[in-house]
Amino acid sequence: MTNRKFMKQCDNSKIIALTRQIRDELIRLIEIVTSLMAGLVKAISKQYVNTYHAKDDDLVEKTCKLVNERSHLAQSAENLALKKSKNRLLRHFRIGMDSELTN
Repeated sequence: MTNRKFMKQCDNSKIIALTRQIRDELIRLIEIVTSLMAGLVKAISKQYVNTYHAKDDDLVEKTCKLVNERSHLAQSAENLALKKSKNRLLRHFRIGMDSELTN
């Protein structure tokens, strides 16, 4: 392996490691925001129920269910986007490695 190929491989591994770190941080931030949104919606729903003297917490439960469903949909969409970007990155990496082998 030539020195240039070794340096390029190191750069690619650094890029992949940084990409994984960024992905993990984004996932963590999305989880925090989703949790905060669910708590906020629940608090607003309870305030609404208390303000209008509702007899039951049915509205709160329905709202929380809706928030949970939306967060699951958002998580699924995020997972799909991450999978596509990972595949794109791997494909780009393979193309780069193939071109290095042919040179």
